[in-house]
Amino acid sequence: MAPFELESRHLSAIPIAICSFPEGSLGESDTAMKPHAWQVGAQTTLLKNQLSNLREGGTFVICPPPNPFRCPPGSYERVSMIAHYFKQHKPKLKILILDAKSKFSKQKLFQHGWQKHYGFGTENSLIEWVAERDGYVNSVDVKNCSINVGDLENSVKADVSLCE
Repeated sequence: MAPFELESRHLSAIPIAICSFPEGSLGESDTAMKPHAWQVGAQTTLLKNQLSNLREGGTFVICPPPNPFRCPPGSYERVSMIAHYFKQHKPKLKILILDAKSKFSKQKLFQHGWQKHYGFGTENSLIEWVAERDGYVNSVDVKNCSINVGDLENSVKADVSLCE
C-alpha cells in the first residue's frame, strides 16, 4: 500500500463554508458533475474518482472562496493534499489555484512547502497560484469544463475543478 491513498474521508476533513463562484452560476445538477466536496458522501466520492481518473498532463482547478470564511487555510490544505497525491501517482498533472485574494492565511508556510516539495515558483511547478483580478471567477461553464476569469474574461480549461 502506498504511504498516502486518496480517499473520500481525506477530502471531507477540510471544512469549506462559502461557494466562491458567482451566485447562481452553479445549480444543483452542476455540482453533481463538478463537486465542492464539502459534503461527505457522493460529493467526496465523485471528487476522489475524478482525481483518480484524471489523465496525465491534465489540470485540476481550485477556486478558494473570498474572505471571510470559516477555515481560511482550508483550500490551501486541500491543494497540498492533492499535490501530494499527484506527485506520488500522477506527477505530470498541474494544480491551478484561481484566487481573487491577494494573500491568504499562512501563505508563506504553504508556499515554502510547495516550493520545497512541488517546485512552486519554477517552470516545472506542480502548483500555480493566480491571484487578484486574474484569479477572480466571473462564470463557470460546467458542460465545457471552462472557467471564465479576470478582467479580460480569459477562459481556463479544467479537467477537474473544485467548486468551493
